[in-house]
Amino acid sequence: MALFRAHFDTRHFDFEGYGSTTDEAIDVCYGGWLEHCNHYCPGETIDPNYVTREDISAYEVVVGKAYRDREII
Repeated sequence: MALFRAHFDTRHFDFEGYGSTTDEAIDVCYGGWLEHCNHYCPGETIDPNYVTREDISAYEVVVGKAYRDREII
């Protein structure tokens, strides 16, 4: 079974999402961003270009392997 990790950083937080495909991981990560915005910034208008799906990186994770800088050691 494949596992993908999506991630991006802001000035204050690091966001991650996991899924069985790249798109699912990105969707989960982006959904977490939107949930964060609704929780920490209720009622505020969020710049839609601050974080977009294109800003989110994703890669496949191999379970049981060690990583350094997102590469298998």
